[in-house]
Amino acid sequence: MIYEFSDNIKSIEVEEIKDSFLTVGYISQAEFDNMKINIAQSAATKNDFSDNLFRTKTDIYDDYIFCSLKIIEPDIDNPAETLLALYIKKNLIFIIDIKDAEHNSKNAFESIIKRFN
Repeated sequence: MIYEFSDNIKSIEVEEIKDSFLTVGYISQAEFDNMKINIAQSAATKNDFSDNLFRTKTDIYDDYIFCSLKIIEPDIDNPAETLLALYIKKNLIFIIDIKDAEHNSKNAFESIIKRFN
């Protein structure tokens, strides 16, 4: 799900991303890896995305920010973890879904997009 905020909000594909419009996307880790975005090796490695090594951190570079978030949703009967990463660059924001146990993050993203439409 990638959306371009121009005169209206429209769903676009990766190859349609323009620098002149704000673009926001909720994508999987595989989709992010396939985009071949040139990010520093320390920002996102395969090890950073594994469940046992994933931790909250923020890396700030000259032209982008990469942040990983581990959100623990406590529940006595069924504790869940949500693992997300954020890639923020000028007019581009990607929320990268590593593990969204309850789909709360994806549902929240879709709800926000619907509000603007």
